[in-house]
Parts: sequence; structure tokens; C-alpha cells
Amino acid sequence: MKKINIGTSALAAVVCFSLGISSQANAELLSYDGFDLGGGGTAYTQDATVNGVGFGTGWSGNWSGGTDYIAGAGSLNIGGEATDSGVLTYATTSNSQTLSRDYTTTFGGATPALSEAWSSFVFERNNTRELVINSFASGNNYFGLRVANGSSNMFARNRDFGTETFSLDSFSLVTGTDYFVVSQLLFNDSGTDDVLNVWIVDAASYDGTISETATMSVAVDVDTSYDSLAFYVQNPQDGANAFRMDEYRLGTSFADVAAIPELSTAALLTGLLSACLIGFQRRSKVSK
Repeated sequence: MKKINIGTSALAAVVCFSLGISSQANAELLSYDGFDLGGGGTAYTQDATVNGVGFGTGWSGNWSGGTDYIAGAGSLNIGGEATDSGVLTYATTSNSQTLSRDYTTTFGGATPALSEAWSSFVFERNNTRELVINSFASGNNYFGLRVANGSSNMFARNRDFGTETFSLDSFSLVTGTDYFVVSQLLFNDSGTDDVLNVWIVDAASYDGTISETATMSVAVDVDTSYDSLAFYVQNPQDGANAFRMDEYRLGTSFADVAAIPELSTAALLTGLLSACLIGFQRRSKVSK
């Protein structure tokens, strides 16, 4: 099975040349939020609502919507960016609420400035209530993901001025399992259709690559512009913490949002130094 990767050899070459280590945060991210905890006006406050506040980069404002979306403690982090592990979660068992936040970048429209956009996040669903995560939204129009109330099947979906289109394929979520979710939105692909491709990978087995074939796709001929990330959780009466999310990334390529699985500093240093040494040894042999 062919896979999409981020060019590990090229990355290693750059690291060997500079003898330094750079974080995945240095990728060309348009927006990022790791839901870091710490408070003090520089990070989220644990167990407090995210409504009215916002950290990270590439956003034009704070989170807006239901007050029951909170910054909770958790260990969903993938990619090693979080300085103090926190997650976005849902704190109630009695309310249906939305939440959204605007990007500084606008996508799509009749004449798209960008040919594609990518997003990724690590995610866990903890009950069977309806859950909507729209990485590309504008008001009630969006491309995103939906799990219906009482179902475990997640579909890719487009909603454009009241008309909904779902992917033919779906993914069956296992409650309590961490998934790494990657979305690619192609604008005016093969003519007029905008196409949303979605990959859902068990986070425990994610290795920095995705299959060439998406888990599910939906294609619609629309000219809508998108400028925000939006959520909806339906009245989660069977338990709070309807979902948990961490490490949200937005970019224009898979490399931007790939989220290299975290290694310990010692293991990373050992691996990089070994790669550099092998390269120098080979170069030395060739020159003799």
C-alpha cells in the first residue's frame, strides 16, 4: 500500500547540516492550538471554559459558543508540541452546544486563492451522542465530520445552504480509542467540485504517514468560502466528556499537519546523530 510521508531523508539532511533540532511547530502551519495548560493569560486554565479565550497561532479571535467546552487535563498529545498537556473536552451531561473559532486565513470561494487545505488533530469519542467537527466552516455551511446520535459511524459531510451531502464510506469509531484524523480539502478539483478527503488512523499505530487512499471522501460543486473551525455536541445525557481533542493543525500540505509521533529527547538525539554519522562515513569512503 502506497503511503504519503513528509520526506524524512530531507529532514534528516537539514538536521545534520545544522546540528540542531527543530520542532514540527516550525512547519508551515496556518493555524495551531495545542490546548496547553498553565493559565496566567498565556495558556488555558485547567477545567475552565475556553469560551471567550484562545491561544495558539493563526487565529483571528477567541473561541466563541457554549461555555461547557473546557480545557481539561489529558494525554492525547501527538507530535510533541504541547508544553503542558491539555485537551479540549466537553464538561456537561445536559446541554447541546456549539463552539467555533475563526482562522486568519479564508479558503475556497468562486476563485480560490489556494488549491488545497489540510487539517489534523488527535481525537477520542467517549459516548454515543451526536458529534460534529467541521474543520472548514462558515456559519451553517461547512465541510467536516459527523457521527449521528446513537451511531458509531463517522461520515464526511458537506452542508451548503441547507443541502447536505455525505460520503458513501464511513469509519466505525471505538469508544475510548484515540484517533489521528487528517482532512484534505481540494478546491475546484477536476473542474468544479470541492473534494474533502479524510484519513482516520489509530493514534497508537500512527507512524507519520497516511495511506494514498483516503478513509472516506465527499465531493460537491460549491463556491462557498470557509474561515473557521466549528463543533457541535448534542445533549450528552449518557456522560460528560463527550469527546476529547488535542493538537489541532491547519496548513496547505500534509507535511504541515503530519504531527511526527513524539520520541524521547534521548532517542531522538541518538537517532539523528546515528544518521549523521552514517552519512559522514559514507561520504568519507567515497572520497578515499
